Amino acid sequence: MKRYIRYSLLTFCLLSLIAFTIQPAPRVLAAWDPKKTDSRTQQLVQSRENFAYALGLQAYIYGYPLVLVAKTMGEMTNQLAPLNQFVYMDAVATPSFRTIVTPNSDTLYLNAWLDLSRTPVLLQVPDNPQNRYYTVQMLDAYTNTFHNESNRATKQQARQSVIVGPDWRGPLPAGIHKIYAPTNTVWLLGRVGFAKIHPLPVTLFC
Repeated sequence: MKRYIRYSLLTFCLLSLIAFTIQPAPRVLAAWDPKKTDSRTQQLVQSRENFAYALGLQAYIYGYPLVLVAKTMGEMTNQLAPLNQFVYMDAVATPSFRTIVTPNSDTLYLNAWLDLSRTPVLLQVPDNPQNRYYTVQMLDAYTNTFHNESNRATKQQARQSVIVGPDWRGPLPAGIHKIYAPTNTVWLLGRVGFAKIHPLPVTLFC
């Protein structure tokens, strides 16, 4: 709940800043007579307006992914699976699928949203003797991909990986592959080749 409050406050601040930067120039500026205003004052006013616009633009670019990810996470955890649990798609996406933008129409997906604010999460992939293609893409709260767990990385062998958030300071199990996430919110988006009948049985433990 605290995370959603932070996202809500961020959204409010972001929209307020954007509204400030795109509003018309203050009336006092519109009423100025350029003939009575020296060039240095005009340059100062213009530079402040340019700075406000640039600041608003950067705030939008910075904050938009956070807002979009929070919205997507809220919808998917309410409709598909709760936090820290996988949901497996047993059919390919059709045009009616609107949860995420432009999913592949020839791919079976698995999804999981992780909350790493309290504890790391253990991801386990089994042996893959049939050399089936799979990948588990890991995205942070800004939609940046920071790791891919795939059959190419594991060399078809079983592997346990602990996914650790940026604020974790506790002990970690020895002998287990460690993946450090840059944000506490992580989206696991898995892809399994359409030629396979079932998704690779990837398991997720808290």
